[in-house]
Amino acid sequence: MHRTEIPVSSDLYHVLQPFIFVTRAFGFMPIAASKKGAHYVVYLSRLYTAYSYALGSFMMFWSLGGLHEDFHASNSVRMSNSTVKYVTLIDLGEVMVTVFIGIVVTPFKIKHLWRLLTCFHKIDAMIPPKRIKKERKIVIISMVVAILCVLYVLTYELYLWGEVSNKNGLYWVFMKRYFILFSTYFMVFIEEMPYWNFTRLIRRRIEALNEVLRRGLDVFRSFTKLWITPVKMKKNSGSFGILSYDKVVNLMKIYELIGDSVDATNDFCGVSILCIMFSCLIHLVVTPYFLLVEVANGGFFFFIFLQFSWTMLHCGRLMVIVETCQYCLDEHQKTVELVFKLLSCELQEDVKDQMKLFALQLSGRKVRFTSFSMMKFNRSLLTAIGGSITTFLVILFQFGSVGSDVYYSRD
Repeated sequence: MHRTEIPVSSDLYHVLQPFIFVTRAFGFMPIAASKKGAHYVVYLSRLYTAYSYALGSFMMFWSLGGLHEDFHASNSVRMSNSTVKYVTLIDLGEVMVTVFIGIVVTPFKIKHLWRLLTCFHKIDAMIPPKRIKKERKIVIISMVVAILCVLYVLTYELYLWGEVSNKNGLYWVFMKRYFILFSTYFMVFIEEMPYWNFTRLIRRRIEALNEVLRRGLDVFRSFTKLWITPVKMKKNSGSFGILSYDKVVNLMKIYELIGDSVDATNDFCGVSILCIMFSCLIHLVVTPYFLLVEVANGGFFFFIFLQFSWTMLHCGRLMVIVETCQYCLDEHQKTVELVFKLLSCELQEDVKDQMKLFALQLSGRKVRFTSFSMMKFNRSLLTAIGGSITTFLVILFQFGSVGSDVYYSRD
């Protein structure tokens, strides 16, 4: 793999650094950076790539071995009956596949990350980002909150199953079979961090574009309010002191770069995010199934609370992905509204002509977050997933009734 260096501004790198460090530690972002002058250069690291593949292979095969051993063991702790056995196999098996695929494909998709960072670099050169320290703090806080929530639920589950295993003298057997698998489970949540972080950074750049348009609209309204007739100016001079022909051209270039950054995000995270969304669907079927079985059969309260916690956690990860994309789409809609509001104003002729071209650009180059054009990430996805979950739960209860053995019994 050749070393391709991509320039990144210091401000952008300081925002990217926290989640690059975290995701790289878990094998999903095998890149490194070095400072050159006022900028940083980011490149694909052979060392981190080898580390990622080694980590992914170890987690995959050890987890698979533990799950296979528990599946066929006569003293299985988690798989007490046939229905639970196969549902658990699908639930946890999907986790291993998602993590392994995410690690394997990332180096081959790295060219799309370079496209994304290049777009950010060019946009920031035209509209310098603001509140860098605050943005970095938001990235760190959001990651810490997400990691703490996941660690809480995973630790709680390990503790409960450890107590159950300890009663049967199988504590270390359970840990041998499932500790690495639970660590792999944690890695799934790390895998999705780049997607919602990149999406949020795209939104920030759309907000910066909208701020320029909004200032132009406000200045025009102030002229109109004062009953001042705008004077025709030369092509290269400012119109109302804010919007000129050249500025509108630059705004169009920025919007084109924003569209390219969305496409690059879709291409870079496409495989991983498709597996992650499938993971959310599987877990939001399996976890409520175990929850309802426990409740209907008077199961152990702490296990009922555990399944409820997992359900809320998976709902949360789904909402983070969908809502981050939806907020970005809403901000894009504000861009459309601002451009059409400006078109209704008595702009200078050359500026108005360029604004018409901008409006055509907005209608022809829409912002869409997708995975291979098969799944669109907006709020309508929540309705589709909700319907699918209901259907699968009905099917599960047809094969194994609610009155069957509970997931965990105190006896």
